[in-house]
Amino acid sequence: MRALLSVANRDGISPLARDLLALGVEIYATDGTREHLAADGIEARSVSDLTHVPALLGGQVKTFHPAVYAGILARRDNPAQLAELVEQGIGLIDVVVVNVKPFAPAVGAATLPIDAALEMIDVGGVALLGAAARNCAGVAAVPGPSHYARLLRELKELGTVSVELRQGLAAEAFGLIAAYHAEIAAYLHQASGDMFP
Repeated sequence: MRALLSVANRDGISPLARDLLALGVEIYATDGTREHLAADGIEARSVSDLTHVPALLGGQVKTFHPAVYAGILARRDNPAQLAELVEQGIGLIDVVVVNVKPFAPAVGAATLPIDAALEMIDVGGVALLGAAARNCAGVAAVPGPSHYARLLRELKELGTVSVELRQGLAAEAFGLIAAYHAEIAAYLHQASGDMFP
């Protein structure tokens, strides 16, 4: 089993990673999350170990790669897709732990030029979370720390994540993505003077 961790809210991520490792889960993490874990004495593999490409454009492009998305999106009940992954040397990713920094509070805390505000939009984290939620038949999309305890409990007791939990996590993940995009849309409407879109 493999997990990908990329979190803005780092509450509880170190105990989660430690427990996942103790359960034999292979952990990959984006640079910031990986550095945080390393400071707590926890070794996670770099996403670059999956992609064989360094983070690009100042860290904006880390996970946009077939080795990541094919591993998340492949249907576990589709032998042709699984065979394609084997043929390409791509492994499955079973747990995706991603949360993004809320856009509206950060932009609202200071008067920012639009270019600076647009740079604050998290594209990669939202895409990872959406991909994992889309394939909730086989992947757990974990959108925040409040779910870590149940995730670990099921992994310990069942050796997997139940269908019910995966579906519930997917629903919450898509709700969070929708809210995040709504914040950005509201900001851009306001910035363009469109008060009643």
